[in-house]
Parts: sequence; C-alpha cells; structure tokens
Amino acid sequence: MIRSDSRAVSITLNYTIAIGITTLLTTGLIIGAGGLLESQQERVARQQADEIGADVLSQADRLDRIHESTASSETTVQLEYPSRLVGSTYTISFQQRAGRFDAFSWTLRIKSQALTGDAIYPVPKSISVAESSARGTSPEMSKCQNGTIKFGGC
Repeated sequence: MIRSDSRAVSITLNYTIAIGITTLLTTGLIIGAGGLLESQQERVARQQADEIGADVLSQADRLDRIHESTASSETTVQLEYPSRLVGSTYTISFQQRAGRFDAFSWTLRIKSQALTGDAIYPVPKSISVAESSARGTSPEMSKCQNGTIKFGGC
C-alpha cells in the first residue's frame, strides 16, 4: 500500500510564505523610512534658508545704515554662508513682486533643489533694493550711488 506524503510540501510552503511576508514588511519599512528622510531633509533645508534669509535682510539694513553714516558713494560687504542647502547649491535674489504695491513690493528669494518651492521673504519698504542675484556661498552685497542695494558690484 502506497500512501502519499504531503508533509515536505507543507514545510516548503510555510518557508515560502514566511519569506514573502518578511520581504513585503521590509519593503514597506524601507519605503516609509525613505519618505521620512525626504521630509526631514526638506525641513532642514527650509530652516537653513530661513536663517540665511533673515541674515541677508539684516545685513541689507545694516549696509543701508552704514552707507548713510559715511560719505562713500558705494559701500560693499562680503557675506559668508554655507555653500549648500542639504547637499544642493542655491541662489539668492532680490525680485520685485508682480502687481503688488504694498509695504513689501520686493522679495528676497532663495532658490534650491533642496526646497520644494522657493523660500520667499518680504523686503521692508525702508530698504531700497534692485533686481539682482548671486550664488549662495559668499555673495557680495553693495549699496550703490543711486541708493539701491544689490548683489554683486554696482
């Protein structure tokens, strides 16, 4: 009498199911951790941009006051910032807000691939700026004879 024995198939099937479930769970964890890492990088890049933006506006105000207190026709300062935002290069620029004539008609923009969108900061009306841009590492900011502040020389 020959009996069929299916016990070996049952063990192999259990192993295959266990490996499949483990693979699915591991893949889910890796994908979830990747999304968390991306959101952390965005948050860190945004914080760095906020610090740079606040400092640029502070330096522009300082440059404006220094220029008024001296008889110089042109005043220039060299700013020092990190070369990258979370591994990506960035540019800093003064841009006019299209169609806006309120207390903040100019903006300071920081553009980087590390940011989902540009970091935009209003420039107070008391600071006169001109459209200009510079790479983020060590931009030069100048107060020109015409009274405007811009990146680069006048």
